[in-house]
Amino acid sequence: MRRELMIPALCLWCFVFATAIGAGEPFDGEAGLGAPADTVSSGPIAPFDRLLGTWEVTQSILNQDGSWSVKPQKYRWKFYPILEGEAVQDDWIVVDSTGQETVAGTNIRIFNPEENQWHMAWIDKTVRRTAVFTAKNEDGKVLMEGTNAKGRHIRNTFYNISENSFEWQQEWTFDEGQSWVAVARIRGTR
Repeated sequence: MRRELMIPALCLWCFVFATAIGAGEPFDGEAGLGAPADTVSSGPIAPFDRLLGTWEVTQSILNQDGSWSVKPQKYRWKFYPILEGEAVQDDWIVVDSTGQETVAGTNIRIFNPEENQWHMAWIDKTVRRTAVFTAKNEDGKVLMEGTNAKGRHIRNTFYNISENSFEWQQEWTFDEGQSWVAVARIRGTR
């Protein structure tokens, strides 16, 4: 199978498998597919190991005038190990005014030690597309690059990852990666 088709095929397989075993139920803090949360291996996947669990997040976006504004919508981000602790899945959840949660999208992330990088696929329920990224761990950060579900080349970075908080930033390029502009920021807290 061609490499560019492998990750979307894996995502589809994981979605079908997870649906078949009832993984669509709300995440209750236990690891997905029956793996205990502490089965995620140490070493290269350690940055995501620290993200396991549920986070309350605030999202800020860059306005056209260069100022930043916090989105009023409430969000949660849930990370959990899958595939016997060899991969991490995370769900982006929108919380409405009644507290009802709706999963808007999900990531599947797996580290390839031979390449020393992550391969990731984002499945976006809103635009009904899949986006593929690669990433590297660097000084406690996770630096992702790829093309989003709308075809834009982007860079996402997880940083300042601690037990009770993390930060995330999305950047866009308008000149084929010569320069980057931050357009969205997320802060997660437990």
